[in-house]
Amino acid sequence: MEEQIPERAFLVLEKYDGAGDPEEHLRSFVDAMTTYSPNENVWYKVFSLSIKGEALAWFHSLRPLTINDFATLRDMFERQFSTSKARNLTYLELTNIKQQKGESLRDFMDWFNKTARQVRGVGKKFTISTLATALRPSPFTDNLFVEPPLTHDELQERAARFIRIEEMRAVKRRQQEQSSTSGQEKKEGKKSFVLGEQPKGQKYRDGPKGARFEKYTPLNMPRARVLQEVFFGPLLESLQPLSFHLRCLTPLGVHHCYAANFESLV
Repeated sequence: MEEQIPERAFLVLEKYDGAGDPEEHLRSFVDAMTTYSPNENVWYKVFSLSIKGEALAWFHSLRPLTINDFATLRDMFERQFSTSKARNLTYLELTNIKQQKGESLRDFMDWFNKTARQVRGVGKKFTISTLATALRPSPFTDNLFVEPPLTHDELQERAARFIRIEEMRAVKRRQQEQSSTSGQEKKEGKKSFVLGEQPKGQKYRDGPKGARFEKYTPLNMPRARVLQEVFFGPLLESLQPLSFHLRCLTPLGVHHCYAANFESLV
């Protein structure tokens, strides 16, 4: 506690509350303190500044003169929060990883690399061979089978190259889809109905059903007279003989004519 703290600005440390992996916190703490001061006595003194909550309560519950060196502090800290320690995965969990349909190469590689880092005692060659079988059929998979990478760094560099290719193709595909959609909308807009334009098609060429004109010349004689001229006028004299039996009724001034005994009409 009598150790002097360096006068330069103190590091900003991420505080551990007992919920995460204690080993990960210790690694981060050691890396930061190595650049701040090589004196381990300083490390003991500022360690409490890197913890909070349950972890800080535990630290202050230690009896005086308990810590003799930093190795002792590390061991006690890891044992106290061992239940929060990250679980080490086995090689079986790594081999069970499979790329899902529609999953991008970037997302899968992030997942695969994170899992591989948690597997202890597995060589890099096993990791590389496992990746080839975990991927879905793709140009990257074919490349791994044709020319297997010799090192883990080579594998990551090759994966990054194929990730860039996949993402560029995805951007180009989206641009083509947007251009196609825009062109289709313009094409449909040109075909929109214009008021007053004559529609095309067989049913429109045949003409509308019903009356041809809206207005007709009014008759200058009664309808009965018109019908009489039609039946007995010179129009029918040019036709072959017809036998008609006509009966005309005139209810309410409207003439209804019925023709019976119709023999032939040419």
